[in-house]
Amino acid sequence: MFAFFLLCMRLFDANRALLEQKHQEIGVMKHQLDGYENGQKSVISQYEAQLNKVKKQMTDLKVQ
Repeated sequence: MFAFFLLCMRLFDANRALLEQKHQEIGVMKHQLDGYENGQKSVISQYEAQLNKVKKQMTDLKVQ
């Protein structure tokens, strides 16, 4: 009976360690995703700024 208890404790510890490892991996992936999303937002902002500049230039050309 005691051997079964020890086996269960070892399995529990192994599963806990695996769970902690996966939790850390998820944290790293979330950090990477946040960085990717911020980069995409920056690219979109730059694109929108250039688009607005071109729109203004087109409007200015129509006025002339």
